[in-house]
Amino acid sequence: MKNELNIEKLEGAKFKFSKEAFRAKSSYCSECKKKMNIVKIEMDFPNSSMYLKIDVFRCDICKKEYLNFEEAKKLDKALIISRLMNEDSYRIKKSLSFDGNNYIFRIPAGIAKNLGKNPNVEMVPISSKDLLIHINEG
Repeated sequence: MKNELNIEKLEGAKFKFSKEAFRAKSSYCSECKKKMNIVKIEMDFPNSSMYLKIDVFRCDICKKEYLNFEEAKKLDKALIISRLMNEDSYRIKKSLSFDGNNYIFRIPAGIAKNLGKNPNVEMVPISSKDLLIHINEG
């Protein structure tokens, strides 16, 4: 008798993944079934002066390319930043106040209404004039 996995019974199951689980060091092509090589490519973003250098798995036979999890995260972040830097993206323009030491801007109530009583902000400098702002719930 064969042991079969019953997916319905996995509801309370716990899984542990090592930190290296999604950092593939090698991969095989799903089409050709051959081991793929890691190649560094430069990817340009449309309507942007940005580009990204990432490592991809490339099949020498069919030329298919795949990303591991870490490189996919890099690409995802770069695409978000590229979209934010695009002049056509949705923007809210606010004036800055100065208290003698710091510049201050207010977050519109419509954006901040569900943040709880003591939200905080993380700011990531992208350039000397660009910040990525993430608001954490209080």
